Amino acid sequence: IDKSISVGSFFMNSNFYKLNRNIEFNNYKKEYDIIYIGGNDICPNGKWDTYKEYSNIYVEHLNWLKNISKLYPDLRIIIKNHPNNKDTFEKKFFEKTNIKFIDQKLNTYELAFKSKLILSWGSTMIIEFKSVTNQSYFLNPNMKNVQFVGDISNKTNICISKFDELIKTVKNI
Repeated sequence: IDKSISVGSFFMNSNFYKLNRNIEFNNYKKEYDIIYIGGNDICPNGKWDTYKEYSNIYVEHLNWLKNISKLYPDLRIIIKNHPNNKDTFEKKFFEKTNIKFIDQKLNTYELAFKSKLILSWGSTMIIEFKSVTNQSYFLNPNMKNVQFVGDISNKTNICISKFDELIKTVKNI
């Protein structure tokens, strides 16, 4: 392969840009401070729990979100899961926090455009949103999320690997 040309995301194009052709990310009204984009069955003991450290680092990154919500209780933090997600691990984990779960049927792209910071453990939408904002990151404790982020070449630009980095990023929003 001699040349690589970025063509964007077919999903982002069909699920967002066709509806909102002329709106730039930075010009979108921000209703949320942080959106966390969930996945399907990515909880401990789920089908993606395939290596020794998975459960521990998965819980660690959720603790980061919980701790951010405690440090900054006025932040509007939402979690958006896939429409077909039935797992309740995260809902139970965040029960006594100010983190809110948003209707799973809503358009994730539109919600992310309404958010100042976009985070996820394993959603490819993080890569899609890097095309429109620098405020899109995988939460990847100590760079050990090999299941979803292992093959990405520019991990330092797209991953937050330490809780202190997350605090710094949140302060910047």
